[in-house]
Amino acid sequence: MTISQHIPFSAYQAGAFSDLVNTSLAQDMWYFLSTSENINRMKEATAKGKSAIEGVMGELQNLFGLKISRSEDIERIKIMCLNMSKQIMEMQGYEHIACVKLAEESLFTTAGLFKKNK
Repeated sequence: MTISQHIPFSAYQAGAFSDLVNTSLAQDMWYFLSTSENINRMKEATAKGKSAIEGVMGELQNLFGLKISRSEDIERIKIMCLNMSKQIMEMQGYEHIACVKLAEESLFTTAGLFKKNK
């Protein structure tokens, strides 16, 4: 069994989401997004010209979709999740270049596109 490495939660700059950052949902989402396996999935999606979040969308939806949909602040939590993925990709040397409408119906209607900095 491989032990996954992840970026510590303390690396997340919550900014406008500081009121949500101390919730177990926020911490669990960060832990999920920041594992080395999921970072690689986001990079692979980016390499294919897709939004980074599409690389982890199925599992993200399975693990957190119900919790997010039951939240009182659904839209802000979804935006926080996208913000987390953006920060993680930037930590990996990627630059946010655009927001795109997602083709598949999922938790998100739009998400960020990235390119690798040279």
